[in-house]
Amino acid sequence: FWDNDESNTRHYIQLLPRDGSLKSRHSTIQVDGEDERHKHIEIMATSSSSSSDGSKGVSSSSFRMPLSPLESLSVGAFGGAFEVCLQMPMLTYKFCVQEGRPLPKNLGGWYRGVAVQAGTVAPITAIQFMFNGLLQSIVRGGDVTRNLTNGETIATAAGAGALSAIIYSPVDLTTIQQQKLSLNPIQTVQHIYQTYGVQGLFRGFGSCAVRE
Repeated sequence: FWDNDESNTRHYIQLLPRDGSLKSRHSTIQVDGEDERHKHIEIMATSSSSSSDGSKGVSSSSFRMPLSPLESLSVGAFGGAFEVCLQMPMLTYKFCVQEGRPLPKNLGGWYRGVAVQAGTVAPITAIQFMFNGLLQSIVRGGDVTRNLTNGETIATAAGAGALSAIIYSPVDLTTIQQQKLSLNPIQTVQHIYQTYGVQGLFRGFGSCAVRE
């Protein structure tokens, strides 16, 4: 490895045997005092195809280091809140049509309740992002440079959605029962618990997991 004092970075080159050839791993690390943090990894691997002169070609692909659980939570929360901001006019239109109310006549009316919606969706999206990152780390088996296959990407995303139902299902059930019983959230949870027990809070869990 060598240090670049001007850009405050440290570079590593590592040669690894792979299928009778060599794979060169180039890591660039940002150095901040004693704190070293991987920023980018570039893989150069010999390809199996040969050129006209018999030499093997070299292909490269870039990878970004996986987000930490906290970073995944932050990105998911921001994405969920931003999603609600984009969808709020359509949600308002749906609510007005369902309830037979007239459509809003100003921009504020179309976005009335956006904070409540964002406060509901953002935490769920954040949890899904975090679970997705954790599952991808497990599938990679510690090799952060390995690209997931399409099947693995779909499986980890589906798994993250299903796991989020552990939290989302009781929240969704409470919201529905709150509207039916005209109670506040705490009173609604107490009513469900006293009537059906703990398992009552997870009624519909399977459907919620499949949906997510």
